Amino acid sequence: MKNWKDYVGFYESQEPPENGEVRIFYLSLIDLTSNSAVKVEKIKANLDMNNDEVGKWVEDQLKTFPTVECENEIALLRAKNNVARQTCRAPANTNYENIWFYKGQSVTDTALFVTEYNGKFAVFKHPHFEKYGFIVK
Repeated sequence: MKNWKDYVGFYESQEPPENGEVRIFYLSLIDLTSNSAVKVEKIKANLDMNNDEVGKWVEDQLKTFPTVECENEIALLRAKNNVARQTCRAPANTNYENIWFYKGQSVTDTALFVTEYNGKFAVFKHPHFEKYGFIVK
């Protein structure tokens, strides 16, 4: 996958890695019973991939979304809206080869994350990845 940056939250790290690790930031839902809010979480990830490996990783991960049968446009809209309901974000808005998933405008608001530092990449899959998208059967 050559254009993998179109499908992930991507940013270049400005700070040098510590022991080969960089920080990746992502949004996490906080359940406040009647209200929903998000907070920014951070994890450390190893800079151990090159550009081609990241492209393959992104494509492989996208192909692990759950499968949904969509016999018509209404079923597809229902499945997209189900992503919004499960993630408390918006409907699935990004498509790659019949794989629909939510990708927000912020690099921290999506299902897959990639950080780069000096040509090396670190990757991370959101802990609730399966809620962010689906494969149309």
